[in-house]
Amino acid sequence: MTPEQNKATVTAFYDLMFNQSQRAPGAYLVYALGAYLSYAPGADSSRTHQVPRALAVPCPAVLEPHRSPSVNETCPIGSGRFVLDSNKESDPVRKIIVGAQVSMDGVMQAPGGPWEDPTKGFTFGGWVMPYFNREFGEEIDRVFKEKFDLLLGRKTYEIFAAYWPYYDEDAPHGGIAKLFNDIKKYAVSRSGKVETGWARSVLLRDIADVKRLKQEDGPNLVTQGSTELVHALLANDLVDALSIFTIPVVLGGGKKLFADGSAPHAFKLTGSRVAPNGLLIGHYERDGELTIGDTAHDSPSDREVARRERMKQEN
Repeated sequence: MTPEQNKATVTAFYDLMFNQSQRAPGAYLVYALGAYLSYAPGADSSRTHQVPRALAVPCPAVLEPHRSPSVNETCPIGSGRFVLDSNKESDPVRKIIVGAQVSMDGVMQAPGGPWEDPTKGFTFGGWVMPYFNREFGEEIDRVFKEKFDLLLGRKTYEIFAAYWPYYDEDAPHGGIAKLFNDIKKYAVSRSGKVETGWARSVLLRDIADVKRLKQEDGPNLVTQGSTELVHALLANDLVDALSIFTIPVVLGGGKKLFADGSAPHAFKLTGSRVAPNGLLIGHYERDGELTIGDTAHDSPSDREVARRERMKQEN
């Protein structure tokens, strides 16, 4: 190692230990590794070194503070570089599970009562309740059977916080009230203007906070309602599983479970149930990338060629 390289290494270590560790605790581990790979005797400073995603932390010379590097994003260390290895990506520590009650046309707004969310003139609040039966209750219990924390958008958090702490835990379905009161609740609000006085509540400000939470140790994160948050989770490819309760009604409008912009993925069915009243329950987990097929003839007809040309013009 030349004197210049030695000085650069020392400077890098001081920067890591006293500056970067304040922004991303543990960052010095990755940078120390990069520095060693670059400056060790016989090291090839021109090569790109691979680092497991599990060690990923912000790279100050390339990335904004608190943003995790993406696969194949390089970070300079002295005269060398290191890059996340896409073949060493670790599984997330916590899963995000979307729990949703939807109509046949995909609406999930105000399932429990007219008072929940009458925004934009929605007049069918409480549309789920006539279909609540034994099968419904058992499948809800299935969603909540493993230890979890709640992950809620601001509006749904406020609905829950104004209802469940005041529900008699000895009354029918009081077990849900006790469960929700005892577990941790994460409320996501961009403005931060939300009262988090409900015991064990934590405020998150944006989707970046959710990403960091997902990588921490702890139980799975389960959503209820929270349409805007669910859209953001789907768009940022953060959803690991869905439990969808489909009610046999068409509402004609309202806030919907899916919006344009969701990250495309295949999901596998891990459990399903059909109730006598028409309720359909499906539990799904991520199952890799989409696969597609093609029913076209080997040689399209003249009419098909003309149709495709028209589609190009219309688009």
